[in-house]
Amino acid sequence: MDQNEYRDAIAKLGLTQVEAARFLGVSERTGRRMAADAKSIPHAIAIALSLMIKFDISPKRALKIAKRDDWYE
Repeated sequence: MDQNEYRDAIAKLGLTQVEAARFLGVSERTGRRMAADAKSIPHAIAIALSLMIKFDISPKRALKIAKRDDWYE
């Protein structure tokens, strides 16, 4: 996943860069870095976002599955 695919993925999931960073458990700075540089995107994050899109799993649903619904507070 390159930075353009990352930005497209978070947009498809309805997340801003700040929301995506919180959802993924990274700092806002790291979130901005991932959106700007493909080398900064961990493979596990790329896989998770790709699977969420493929199987139409919203961030809210993913967090419920993971029993972690406090990311937006």
